[in-house]
Amino acid sequence: MAITGVFYGVGIGPGDPELITVKAVHTLQRCPVIAAPRTAKGNMLALDIARQAVDLGGKTILPLDFTMAPDPADRQGAHRAAAEAIARELAAGRDVAMLNLGDVALFSTFGHLKKLLAAQGFDTVMVPGVPSFCAIAARLGEPLTDGDTPLHVLTAADADLDKALRLPGTKVLMKSGRTAGPGHQLRPARGGRLPRAGRRPRPGGLFLHHCGKGVRNMVHFVGAGPGATDLITVRGAELLRTADVVIYAGSLVNPALLGLCRPGAALYNSAQLTLEQVLDITRKADAAGQQIVRLHTGDPCLYGAIREQMDALQERGISFDLTPGVSSFCGAAAAAQAEYTLPGVSQTVIITRMAGRTPVPERENIASLAAHGATMVIFLSAGLLDGLQVELLKGAYTAQTPAALVYKATWPEEKVLRCPLGELAETGRRHGIKNTALVLVGDFLAAGYDRSRLYDPTFTTGFREASQ
Repeated sequence: MAITGVFYGVGIGPGDPELITVKAVHTLQRCPVIAAPRTAKGNMLALDIARQAVDLGGKTILPLDFTMAPDPADRQGAHRAAAEAIARELAAGRDVAMLNLGDVALFSTFGHLKKLLAAQGFDTVMVPGVPSFCAIAARLGEPLTDGDTPLHVLTAADADLDKALRLPGTKVLMKSGRTAGPGHQLRPARGGRLPRAGRRPRPGGLFLHHCGKGVRNMVHFVGAGPGATDLITVRGAELLRTADVVIYAGSLVNPALLGLCRPGAALYNSAQLTLEQVLDITRKADAAGQQIVRLHTGDPCLYGAIREQMDALQERGISFDLTPGVSSFCGAAAAAQAEYTLPGVSQTVIITRMAGRTPVPERENIASLAAHGATMVIFLSAGLLDGLQVELLKGAYTAQTPAALVYKATWPEEKVLRCPLGELAETGRRHGIKNTALVLVGDFLAAGYDRSRLYDPTFTTGFREASQ
């Protein structure tokens, strides 16, 4: 029996190349033929998106011409022609990946081709993707469902759209750009704004019909990374480029990152502001329809004081999202060329800070945490080294336990100062380290450790058998 190719329907997500799945990337890398829908004007949007996520050089690109003609016979004829073109590739033993916007199971032409090709005996596989309405919910900063709220996915072609829109819960209207009437309370999918008065939405638009408040702009909490400008994420950099207002942690964020901001963007240094002032700036910008970036150092989830900001935004009905960043403790490990978790040495990392003007819960005092003898990374304590050293030595560490002060990890002025724990405070004084440094403590900084079992030839894993 001849070996034939497999027909893959690949959902590439809503448009942001970062939202394509790893499985979709691997499928596109593996398939020699990429089938891409093409408009009457020759545009191939799905292919343009895929090319931003995957190198398609050397692939055979197979354009598929479909039609939205009202006559079913015309549409079926286009489906048959596309299926025949794909069948020729499959019969030659070549796998074909068909690109589909969003998820392959929702309003996708792949379903028509799948039936035609399956009837000829070809194998078909569906690779799911992120639906556009999930991305829009994230863009609006609101869940589509809450508790027992139902979700209805509709199109304007539904026989009784008005009746469907009266159903309880959230309604997603797909492919409804020119036909959803002005009487409906619609939320736009693209850009978070309705069309200007007198202008129609684009065809193919997606809208949310949803009980609640009107469209809000978004506050983006962005992790700037540990310092180096090229360690901000691609998403974080793009948010900075498009923001109208940027509130940045001026005491810690590398000011060079502000060079990414567009001319005319309003910049505010939060080191000089109170929480109330930050919220007032945010409220006014949101009311003016502006996009706001709250730029934090490292990753916002560690000592970023973001919970109080998020709670306040929720109380005011202002939407927000979070973009993770590379934490400074990761940057410090890279600077020290160290691995925090070593076999036979330490499999636990404790991230904490020394009590100073800001207290810590008594159960989390340094001495009690040091009793574990695990790897410790201590933030916000470079100005308290004498007391920190005393507290660490009350635990399982000794004066000879390896330690390091990492000053401004990944910045141009980065310093890594290694010393025994018993000389930590003196090392800091000698080098003038009083702030912007992390303290690393533990035997992971020494030379000895066990070999990893994961890569030991005598160890069986779920992916390979042990050798003799």
